[in-house]
Amino acid sequence: MKTSSLCNLLILAFFVAFVSCNTDSGDVISDNSSDIDNVNTFTFNYTVWIIDISGGNMPNAKDFVVEALSDKDIIAKIEYGNSDINIEIESQETDKVSIHSHVLKWEYEDKTVTDTIRFEIERSGNVIEYKNIWVNNSFDWSTEAPGIPRIRLFKLSPEYIALRDENSTDSRIEKYINGLKFAYWLSDMDGNETNIFDKSDVDERGFDFNFSITNNTEYPIMFENVDIAIPYFALDMGGYRVRGAFNLVTGMPIYTLNPGETHHETLWWCTSEYMYSSVLPAGKYFTYFRNERFKIPPIFINFEIK
Repeated sequence: MKTSSLCNLLILAFFVAFVSCNTDSGDVISDNSSDIDNVNTFTFNYTVWIIDISGGNMPNAKDFVVEALSDKDIIAKIEYGNSDINIEIESQETDKVSIHSHVLKWEYEDKTVTDTIRFEIERSGNVIEYKNIWVNNSFDWSTEAPGIPRIRLFKLSPEYIALRDENSTDSRIEKYINGLKFAYWLSDMDGNETNIFDKSDVDERGFDFNFSITNNTEYPIMFENVDIAIPYFALDMGGYRVRGAFNLVTGMPIYTLNPGETHHETLWWCTSEYMYSSVLPAGKYFTYFRNERFKIPPIFINFEIK
């Protein structure tokens, strides 16, 4: 009996010690849970405007997917407007300045199109400030102004991009249609015709898009400056996908071009409403000239910033 009582006492002591240990462990778990509850959760928004610069429509909404590259970001809402896709993100971050990367995917012309957008966001209380934005690893946007950023993504249809010669080194292209001579070329700010630019010179001064029309007929013609061409600018990403900005001729004055006369337009690469920054990273680019009135096929001129 004594032996049995001693065993019972040992078992009871072991049980009490076991319960005590689990109670201590439970306190630690409770502390960790409290830390998780204190993580700062916030919401931010941005808008994506997808433009087919060959005149097509925005990709079908049902094919559009947004994927977060961090488990701290949750895609809370996607809303489709007439021309924009509005995206709402819920995020958990402990730092005042945080980086958020998302991948946008959709099906276009039987191809899966992918773009990566990276945000640098600074928070002070409930105030969200977008500091910098990169699109496909290229710096695209920087502002300290309040508001929701609107990111423009451009693309070309396969039938247009097929007209581009990726190996061309021509800085000038000329087309002749019904007695009219059209010329398209690039030049530096000193007027030298070229398609290779120095980055520091471009950052300081820019470069020019040039296009002209010469009337070699026996009759005067009337046209608006946008009838000559609408030039687009794009970063060469390969395949069917481009990102860039188009530079529209300011105003639409009407001209009369007499026989033998030439009308010349110049557009300077600079900040416009379609690009938030005039700073261009080094890389390969191309211009894309559209001419609808005179039925000229799309014209591509490759250029490079070194």
